[in-house]
Amino acid sequence: MLNISCDRNDELPLNQTKGKIIAVIIGCYGEAVLIEVESSNSIGLQGTFFDPHKEDNLITYLNGIAVPYFSKIGISDIVPQVIGTELHFGYRQLTQEERQQSLLFHSDPTLIM
Repeated sequence: MLNISCDRNDELPLNQTKGKIIAVIIGCYGEAVLIEVESSNSIGLQGTFFDPHKEDNLITYLNGIAVPYFSKIGISDIVPQVIGTELHFGYRQLTQEERQQSLLFHSDPTLIM
């Protein structure tokens, strides 16, 4: 779960970090916000994402995490899901129940492309 704030403290408490939205995903990848995490904790993964809607199709990241659309995890629409938005957030692992909840990342309604 993301707990987002505008606080910009240099020293962050445990399980909190900073990051920037690098992609908002829909379609065959499901509904997710891809965040490049600025953390030495390495909570994310290194990889490359192909975005068919961009002129430069590849988005490469060193420490990326995929988060369900904010509205699906109880975060207000006031927090923009816009590429380039900088975030300060708390994080945790999904519970077993959340892992089994297959609709967390799925389009609502499911999109057929």
